[in-house]
Amino acid sequence: MTITPFDASRDLARVIELHCISLPDTMVARLGRAAMARYYALVARASTEYVLVARRRDAIAGACVISCAPHTMLRRFAAEAPWPLIRELVTQLVLCRAMRRRLLHRLTEMSAGTSALPEVVQIFTDPQLRGRGFGSALLRAAEAYLRGRGYLSYCIHTFRDDNEAGIRFYLREGFTTAGITRSFGDYYLIMTKGLC
Repeated sequence: MTITPFDASRDLARVIELHCISLPDTMVARLGRAAMARYYALVARASTEYVLVARRRDAIAGACVISCAPHTMLRRFAAEAPWPLIRELVTQLVLCRAMRRRLLHRLTEMSAGTSALPEVVQIFTDPQLRGRGFGSALLRAAEAYLRGRGYLSYCIHTFRDDNEAGIRFYLREGFTTAGITRSFGDYYLIMTKGLC
């Protein structure tokens, strides 16, 4: 197993595929592959984000997106290509009742993601390779990256409901629950971990 920085020219298609398989209900996955390609292009070149890839032999087994400015990611993503995003959102609003519900919730919620802490925004592994240490290795690499930038702690937001395995994983990795937040109508546990 190796952990390497994301190389969009080589890794993009497989990372998008794994993201869709592992996290199909994320907003960016629901918007489609073109939106995901724009998202990964944004995080790959931004100075506030860093993407890591876990490899097994030469195949990608998982990935992790770290943001030092998670509270600005949605705004930056929307500003990147507003017209394609509007088109994708309208399509989803017409086709998907769940998307209509989520966006309606977003309009009525307080701004989510206002923490000053850096965040592991996404972390996922190939479902067939779970339980083999890829997620832990990605977190260790993310922590090394954040320590190198002088951060003392970081956070994650994980689904609160129907996510026992994910919550157990974060607790094993040393996270503690810091609160609950709501975004797009879904409830998330905010979990933090010190880096000292």
